[in-house]
Amino acid sequence: MPPRRSHQKSRRGCLTCKAGHLKCDETGPPCGRCKLRATTCEYTSPGSGLQQPQNLPSGHCRPVSTEISPDLQQLEEPLFPNEGRLLELQLMHRWSTETYKSMYSKVAGDDYIWQIAVPRWSLQHDFLCAGLFALSAFESASCSSGPGRGKYLEAAVEYQTIALNNFRRQLQHQETNPESYETVLCFSLMLMVLALASSQFASELACGTQGDDSMVQNTLTHFELVRGCSTVLGDNAEQYLAQNSYVQKLTPFETLPRTPYDSDIALAMSTLNTANERRITSTVGESYEHRVQQVAHFEACKKAISLLEECFAKCVGHDDDHQGYILGWLNMAGEEYVSAIKCNDHVALLVLMYWGSLVEKLGRRVWWARDFGRLLVEEISGKTLSQTADALTMDLIASARRLIAQHSGGMADVSLRAFANLICGPPLLDKYPESVPPDITLNYASPFNSILTKLTMLDTTIRTNRKRPTTPESHSREGSTKNTPVLRHSQESHLPPWLPDSVAAARVKLPILVGLLLTCSPTIFLYSLESCRDHQQRTDLSILIRTYILTGTVGMTVTMLVQSVLAYLLALLCFNGHANATLYLAETMKAEHDIKDEAHRKRRREMSRRHAYWVFMLLFSFVVAGLVEEWIKYIIITAMVGLAQRSSHGRGSIKTERDYVAVAVSAALGFATVENIAFLYAAARRRKVSSGDDDTTLKEGREDAMFTLLTAVERVVLGIPGHAMTAALIGVNLLIRDHRHLEHAATNSMSAWLILRDSALFHGCFNFVLFAASALEGNVGWVHPWRVRTVCLVLALAVGLQATLALVLRTRLRQVGMW
Repeated sequence: MPPRRSHQKSRRGCLTCKAGHLKCDETGPPCGRCKLRATTCEYTSPGSGLQQPQNLPSGHCRPVSTEISPDLQQLEEPLFPNEGRLLELQLMHRWSTETYKSMYSKVAGDDYIWQIAVPRWSLQHDFLCAGLFALSAFESASCSSGPGRGKYLEAAVEYQTIALNNFRRQLQHQETNPESYETVLCFSLMLMVLALASSQFASELACGTQGDDSMVQNTLTHFELVRGCSTVLGDNAEQYLAQNSYVQKLTPFETLPRTPYDSDIALAMSTLNTANERRITSTVGESYEHRVQQVAHFEACKKAISLLEECFAKCVGHDDDHQGYILGWLNMAGEEYVSAIKCNDHVALLVLMYWGSLVEKLGRRVWWARDFGRLLVEEISGKTLSQTADALTMDLIASARRLIAQHSGGMADVSLRAFANLICGPPLLDKYPESVPPDITLNYASPFNSILTKLTMLDTTIRTNRKRPTTPESHSREGSTKNTPVLRHSQESHLPPWLPDSVAAARVKLPILVGLLLTCSPTIFLYSLESCRDHQQRTDLSILIRTYILTGTVGMTVTMLVQSVLAYLLALLCFNGHANATLYLAETMKAEHDIKDEAHRKRRREMSRRHAYWVFMLLFSFVVAGLVEEWIKYIIITAMVGLAQRSSHGRGSIKTERDYVAVAVSAALGFATVENIAFLYAAARRRKVSSGDDDTTLKEGREDAMFTLLTAVERVVLGIPGHAMTAALIGVNLLIRDHRHLEHAATNSMSAWLILRDSALFHGCFNFVLFAASALEGNVGWVHPWRVRTVCLVLALAVGLQATLALVLRTRLRQVGMW
């Protein structure tokens, strides 16, 4: 037997081979082994390569280098020179008492694994130990504030880097045996959690590449890490998971019970499928290669949407024990879908945005997923809106943001089975069969009664009171900032106690009082005129007052209910779906000062150019606003006239033919009074919060006063006469039907439609002119036009319609001998 050759040891090998206890050929840098594995090759001898590694695991002695590069001197200094051991002790204690709770599954009962076994395994595996420290540091940072938070974040990033480097080295130099499957599985779950946890601190990290990554890129990184870990278990993954006692306690994803989800989610899934199918028809004229790519993306997104719908049905019900499966969706969607995301496919990003809304629900229950879904939705929605603003995309974005606002919760169950889906790849699931709504403020200058104002008056009051609570502290704070000079002026002037202390507030309240007097002046004038007439010709004030009150209360309430239902149904018909309908109705209710920025204005301009909106505007003006309001007036006028006639010659009876017109006008004034209050209230809500500068306060007070008075004048000049004349036309037609026998027999049996026709048409024309003028300036709904040409056009058309209505009314009065 030949003598055994002695082994010559060398201390000149690279540090990478030394860390793996492997023989180095010393031909580097890089050496043959590092070159083969594409790893960093570092030497300690002078001039032979880079200096000592920065990511040696804790507990290893750093070899002394005879030379240190100036570029590496700062990195060589430990992050915690005097507190490194104490920090690791603190992080280990944090893990064993708090952090592990966010990792175990209540159903599987694997708290022993995470609290006891993982720390024990970390003594043998450096990558697991570093991952444990990284997670504990991130969790400590999420609960900290001040300088300590930044120190924890720096430590977390450093330990995360060490964990990844050591784990990569482990995979390169050693084979994974069945005994280490549990360790690899736990660390794989740690990698996923680290990818999510580090994303929420991206803006706070001072260095590294994480702060520059987008949320989509972080999501792809999470996917790549998980898919990379799946090669470790290889073909034995399913066998190992099938034998794992903890995994067996969990219900497999494919057998989870489905729970009904709300209609918004169902509509969103349907809209996603519609957007996905649209790509096929829109690429008919494209090149062959582009069409092939779109077909591949179509199939990938179709599968992803189907799996996402399954997650909504199985993970968002009342049982929160299965929410961990949400994290397995991206891996189940497959490589083809991830490839579509990398290609910035429009539909793939929208589907990923809805997955973000699911992750946000999970994020309300575990610290490491907090804000991840919200940030992902915000990034994708902002990027998508900057590229395209079609109605379908806007509906999906609005629905996703509503889901973000709705989700809330306590502590989630992160199941190993959900991660088993991540490790094993797509299971047997290949075949499966769109603010706090935006604040709505009142529109202010429509001459006729508008459902958009009535429906939001109560809502605006509630929201305003909720946003601006009237507490003693707020009063004292406001008085000490913006109103201090004004208070001094009030005290020096010795104003009466019933006046407001702030003259700036008086500048707003006084125009409101003046506006109310102006808008109520026609009512006061009419009743004063009637009381001065001869007793034989006078309409009894009791019937006028009852008509006025009935129309302003019951009539207005019924009108609001009927118009709200019809407006929604009409929006569903014109805009093809609930999401589109609610989006358009919300934008229609906004005024000029609710437009947030130029992007919002551009989006409204594009919405106002669509044919569907003009059809909606036409039908809304003539049917929902014109016909419904005149119909309610007709019912009340008919009821009050009939009631007075049945009282015969008693008090409140109809004595002359002009009483028909007087009752009709009184009904119109009941409508107009409530409408005037709504418009003036909306005008008063425009008051801005002053910065405390006296000149600014005076300027804003003058602007608010002018706007309030302008609204009152518009109501007196255009709104009230329009209501009065259309109602008077109804009264004359009722008179013709009841008392006059004219030449044509058809007139004697006048139907309700013939009585309402002219009034409804004039009312609808007036509203359509106003909405059309607003749309021509790029607005949805009624926003006061400010271009001189548009204002002149609106005034000309409005006055022309008023004059035409007056001529028609005069002709009808002559027919009955009242002119």
